[in-house]
Amino acid sequence: MDNRNTRIHIRSGGFSLMEFLVASALGMIVLIAATSGYFDTRALDKAAGERTVAQQDLRRAADMLVRDAHMAGSFGCFDMRGAAGSAVRGDDALDMLQSLQTAGQTSLQAVKASASAAALNTGGFTATSSALVFLYGEPAGMIYQADEEIAAGAPVVYSSCDRIFRPSEHLQTAAEIRAALGIGGNSDGEVSVMRYTPAAYAVGSADGQEGLYRFVLGLDGRWGSPQLLVKNISSWNVSYLYAAECRSDGHAELFEHTHTVRAGETPALIHIRLNGGKVGEADNAVVAPVIEAAVGGGSSCAKQVR
Repeated sequence: MDNRNTRIHIRSGGFSLMEFLVASALGMIVLIAATSGYFDTRALDKAAGERTVAQQDLRRAADMLVRDAHMAGSFGCFDMRGAAGSAVRGDDALDMLQSLQTAGQTSLQAVKASASAAALNTGGFTATSSALVFLYGEPAGMIYQADEEIAAGAPVVYSSCDRIFRPSEHLQTAAEIRAALGIGGNSDGEVSVMRYTPAAYAVGSADGQEGLYRFVLGLDGRWGSPQLLVKNISSWNVSYLYAAECRSDGHAELFEHTHTVRAGETPALIHIRLNGGKVGEADNAVVAPVIEAAVGGGSSCAKQVR
């Protein structure tokens, strides 16, 4: 049979133009959705990271404040909390915030406050709050090796159990230290040689960054560069609790709350609230808990019990 005239029609393969356009549109929708999801995830990760950093900074700042408050007034066996101003045999302080004495007071003050942190006189820092200062020293030598563990020129304090002295220059011998403190050789065992390490806190800005800052004394005896503790802090509220009534009947002692440091008294507890309780942008704010720092030796009731 002759099949030469038989024709077989084969349909061309591939997509039609309409199918291609529909597939392209669906692909674009999927790509846009995936891209949007990626950036949303990145934004959420960034926000979570910022919150984590803020929480870590708050904990670190609280730890530092608690430690400095606990150390306040400690200079070896000499406790400046409530000690008479006459116990200071000499003080080479460059400003009143770091001074062992407080103008107009007959007693020493382990915790100080200034209405403006500008009193720190630190370059590159613009203060927007008060300054909170804790005075204390850290052991750094012995009377017979008075200058071995302290950097040249660093602020130093010498003390016995009832006297304290801060010179402009390091004392080199035990005889010089005894003479400065007005004690005899039989009191050598109570002499402490310390690096003077007061710490100050304030809210303000440095290099355009607003926040809570900490300051320590430099080798020149002046307040050093601000150390940023928590970013985006614009204000704080500091209050103090003082023991008002000591009870011997088994009931808890009573405390008085104030927003100012009392002359000649050491607070038992310091409350610090940052930014009204929140840190960061409104939609990504971190709750800042109230920092409660107990001051070592601040409870007069505890002293009576001892």
